[in-house]
Amino acid sequence: MFSLTRLMNAPIGVQRLLAILAPAGALLVAAWLGALIVRDHANSIADIVAKRERLGQLQAIAQMEPALRNANNDTQENADDVLFLRGPSEAVILADLQGRINALAQTSAANVQSVGNLPASERDGVRYVGLSVDVNGKSDDVLSLIYALETSTPYLIIRNANIRAQEVVDASGKRLPTNMFVKLDVFGALVPDEVTGGT
Repeated sequence: MFSLTRLMNAPIGVQRLLAILAPAGALLVAAWLGALIVRDHANSIADIVAKRERLGQLQAIAQMEPALRNANNDTQENADDVLFLRGPSEAVILADLQGRINALAQTSAANVQSVGNLPASERDGVRYVGLSVDVNGKSDDVLSLIYALETSTPYLIIRNANIRAQEVVDASGKRLPTNMFVKLDVFGALVPDEVTGGT
């Protein structure tokens, strides 16, 4: 068993070696303990920084919530504007629709001969109102109007089209652009529960 007496009686070389190793061992132990303390401290700081970053992210999300909610509402309103005809009553909506058709016809160089109301209908809980439109003009102009009706927004649906074509030849026998006479049933959807009918 190691004892102080045996250490004192050990050869001088062993005593000197122990004298050197003892402080070094103490320094190693101290360094090891210090490293553990520094590591734990660093881990604590990292945890604090991570928690602060997470808190900052949560606060940023909370601040964005009203803007996100408004954006969602705006998106829904924009979708409704694309899909549905709007107005205080069906009579006003139909008048607006007639004006819209006349404007598109003028842009397309087609001629609107007459416009009349069609009975409203309902499909899958959505109410539709429509107009019967008699149009004539050069074939390209009438087809341009039909294309404009089906691609403009709010979207319109052509449920029925009766088409009659007339070949046109001048005095010299030269064929001119074909005239078309078209009767269109044009419908648009109303926002559910927003318009209940009436004038």
